[in-house]
Parts: sequence; structure tokens; C-alpha cells
Amino acid sequence: PLRHRSLCAPRSHAYAGTAMTDALTSPWSETQLAAIDAQLERMLAGDALRRSPRLQRLLRHVVAATLSGTAHRLKGYTLGVEVFDRGADFDPNVNPIVRIEAGRLRTRLLAHYGGEGARDPMRIEMPKGGYAVRFSQRGRPALRIDPQDGLRVASNKGDIA
Repeated sequence: PLRHRSLCAPRSHAYAGTAMTDALTSPWSETQLAAIDAQLERMLAGDALRRSPRLQRLLRHVVAATLSGTAHRLKGYTLGVEVFDRGADFDPNVNPIVRIEAGRLRTRLLAHYGGEGARDPMRIEMPKGGYAVRFSQRGRPALRIDPQDGLRVASNKGDIA
């Protein structure tokens, strides 16, 4: 399997062009970053995503953006250009690639946690209606980044507990 740079390494890149979290300014603790990084690696190597470089790249990107505090930039156009290599003339209203691939990723995340990842200590999910991810540890509420207020505990009924 491919090896990826750690998401918790200060000033590292999950892939070219994505600035990562600096440990000095991150709302995430080193322990949380290490757990998220380990979960991401488990998912990328798992059956649900192992053979899909496109979905791996999307997941890596949305995790990196969420951790670096730039989840507010996760829009159809931005993902089309930065993840799916579409040109500056990309129009997400005409080309649905981002919505389609995000839907596929959501399905694969559910498949992972319904199968081999059922006992994973952490979960990464991408709720419908956006592209930012949420993280949860078994027995704890999901965490998300609020662009205005920083780290928050998610409180939707569908949150993972």
C-alpha cells in the first residue's frame, strides 16, 4: 500500500498544494491528530478505499482542510480544481463530478464502518450537505470545526456517539 506523510507533522503536506496544521496554532491536540492520522491510514488501506485513488485523494483533502481550519473552502469548485484536476473554467453546476464522488465517498465510509471498520476506535464521516468531515472516538461525541468559533462538539441527532 501507499505510504502517506503523517497529518500530524507540523508544516507537512498530505499531498501537493495543501497546507497542513501547525501544531502551535491548531485547535487539535497532538493526541487527537495522531488518532485521526491513524484512522485515515486504516481507511486508506482498507477494502472500501484501497483500490480507489480518486476517493483516497478526496478523503485526504477534506481531512487536511478540516484539520487545518480551511473547511470553509471546501466547495464544489475548489474540490473540482484542487482534487479532481479540473481547469479554472470548471463549473460544478454543469459537471457534477464533485457531488458524485462525495456521494461515493460517503457510501464507502458507511461500508467501511459497517464491515471491517466496525470496531475502529475512531470514525471519520462526511455529513450530507457539505464536504467537511467530522471525527469521533468510540463513546464520545463527534468533533467538527466551526469556521467562526473553532473546535466544537457536533450536536445533530445523527452524530456518532
